[in-house]
Amino acid sequence: MTRIKILTLSATLTLANASLSGTVTLESPKFENVCKVQVTTGLNTSGQVVKTYSDVKKGFTVSGNDRLCYRRSAKPNECNSQYSEWKCNTNKGSGTSIIKLS
Repeated sequence: MTRIKILTLSATLTLANASLSGTVTLESPKFENVCKVQVTTGLNTSGQVVKTYSDVKKGFTVSGNDRLCYRRSAKPNECNSQYSEWKCNTNKGSGTSIIKLS
């Protein structure tokens, strides 16, 4: 019986922790088109998966929990250009934080 209580408590704490994490949304309201955008999400900075989006149109959005970092083609319309520096936003509370693609 004690083991069931411990498992129930553990599951409850896990779900509560997940529900308290904030969301960070990347929006692209400025550029008509960006050749490449790379995005990582989450607080664990080691071993993060980098997702690459190509031909990103105006109005594009992508979200992640807790933290979102991005970089884009330094010259938005040139696919062979280097990437810009990484920009990040963190939201450890509830709700949504927005970062604009610039």
